[in-house]
Amino acid sequence: MLKLKTSFDKDAEKLLSLYSFMSEYAKGVDAKYDFQRQVDDYVLGICIMRSGDVQYFGKQIKCKRVVIYSAGTFGQQLMNRLKGTHTCDVVGWVDDDYREYRRCCLDVDPVDRLSKDDYDYILVATIDTVLANTIKKRITDYGICPDKILIVNKDNESKALIKTYLKYDF
Repeated sequence: MLKLKTSFDKDAEKLLSLYSFMSEYAKGVDAKYDFQRQVDDYVLGICIMRSGDVQYFGKQIKCKRVVIYSAGTFGQQLMNRLKGTHTCDVVGWVDDDYREYRRCCLDVDPVDRLSKDDYDYILVATIDTVLANTIKKRITDYGICPDKILIVNKDNESKALIKTYLKYDF
């Protein structure tokens, strides 16, 4: 499990420097790589993970039973925050590469568990909208109701969200 060592305010100061530098660098990168979007997604993902702010999943999850889909960095941070704040009841954690994460001593189960468990929502732990929608489709193929699958809802508001988190004026 990833450990938190500093407050989000300290992280925000560092992220602001990184974001400013990478945004300036992005201006010189060929547009076909959409580098600024990648920078925005990366920084926004870190902001959401480190702040513990789950409002961008689009629905109120307080006191709900949830399963986290994905055990990558975002999923690990989300699990850590939700367990630490008791915002909701995390009843499961799944990933396609669950065997790999179990080798790292993480209590991650296979995705097919989703069709067996009782929960209110599945939180897809990725900031990448294309990947999140692909995962959402795969989950619905298990017969899960799409209304139970929550993805980070940034609706092209990445810059505004980053500005809020980093207290930054573009």
